Amino acid sequence: MMPWPLYVAMSQVVAHGLAAWSRVVASKEKVHWLDLVNPTDVGNILKFLQQDAASAYIPAGLLQVQQLSGVQLVNSTFATQAYQDAINYINTYGNAVIGEGPFILVSYQPPQYAKLVRNPYFNVSIPSVLAVPPVIYSVHLNLPLLGMVPAGGTLTGTVYGTVDGTNQTSAQSGVFVIAQFVSPEGAVLAQENVTSGAGGSFTLTVPKSLTPGSYYVVLYAYTPDNILLNPAKYTITVTPVTTTTTTTTTTNDHHHNHHDHNNVIAYSANDINNLQHYNHDHHNHHRNDHLNHYHTG
Repeated sequence: MMPWPLYVAMSQVVAHGLAAWSRVVASKEKVHWLDLVNPTDVGNILKFLQQDAASAYIPAGLLQVQQLSGVQLVNSTFATQAYQDAINYINTYGNAVIGEGPFILVSYQPPQYAKLVRNPYFNVSIPSVLAVPPVIYSVHLNLPLLGMVPAGGTLTGTVYGTVDGTNQTSAQSGVFVIAQFVSPEGAVLAQENVTSGAGGSFTLTVPKSLTPGSYYVVLYAYTPDNILLNPAKYTITVTPVTTTTTTTTTTNDHHHNHHDHNNVIAYSANDINNLQHYNHDHHNHHRNDHLNHYHTG
């Protein structure tokens, strides 16, 4: 992170037209693209640092923050010392690459070499998790035939982990899985968060709110100690919810019963009464024909 006195001096160099923040503007205005190792730019930065130290200059932005917050962050004594620290660094190392990282640039000769030494003021301990090789998780989703699944149905999958830099892959339990149901246009329509169980298995429920059609299922897997995301993307086809209805129809005539199975007919109470009379008369007619035939024979 760059100290504020250095940024103030850099802004003053640019404001006076001695350099530019970008390559495009520098080319257009025929000035340097501000460079923290270029001797000319470093000399200009040093000049403004010295002026600011002499006047104990506090930039307007810091004064405004102090006024709004009611907390004094910088006073004239602190400002003068901050500018002087930056001046001392430049005079010692010959560049303005001032930061809070673990190394200090002590010499630079492009394109031949850059020499760095350990920053004695950098004492941040390395988290123990960084000493362990990270695990890259991958997610396998078991898709049904043609990827077709009804709204409200379920999908199962497995989380695998591979130690970075090796071929050691195994199923992983206790891994957080984020499943996003995405439209073909890329809009996230729903999201489900689950955790893998024994054998790395997990189950997702397809939202009932999804209308029939094609969707993407994008899966992310991670743990607090391993957040290297390797998303997996699958295509599913959501079908309508399947329901089964059973209807039983009984009539007195086999012929009409067969006919009614092939044609859905709605009868009123009067129709049903007439149909019953028809079945009765029709039955008697067949009976009389049979008896007449018998007597004739």
